[in-house]
Amino acid sequence: MHTRNNHRKTEHRVGPNAIRQNVKVRPKIPLACVVAAMLCAASGGCTISTTPDGHIQTEWAGNHARQQAAEQDRDRALALQIRQALANDPVLAPLDLGIFVDHGNVRLCGDYPDGTSRDRAVGLISIMAGVASVNTRCGGE
Repeated sequence: MHTRNNHRKTEHRVGPNAIRQNVKVRPKIPLACVVAAMLCAASGGCTISTTPDGHIQTEWAGNHARQQAAEQDRDRALALQIRQALANDPVLAPLDLGIFVDHGNVRLCGDYPDGTSRDRAVGLISIMAGVASVNTRCGGE
């Protein structure tokens, strides 16, 4: 016999005489966690999640947004440094390459006249601080 109850789950335990017993089990969540989660949710500034083992996790939503903004700022600054480096190179400046940066991964898109200029661009950019990788394959290439 199973009953539905949103707050309880049914466990089947075997007693000492091999008699099945239905025991109602309540999730054990400390009151302090519940109160903290409610206050956090009421403030509208956090996210609440539960781990697979039933623990409640809260995180201020602003932390994630700040981290993303900081990463985007680093990528923008790196893209500007790359643009300046390419503009200062007499071989690469006329190519007017598109520069895309995501978490330090750089894509240089455009028409390269030959493999030497492509290698020159990769070599110039790959040694810059903050560059994780350089890729020259873009779109349908």
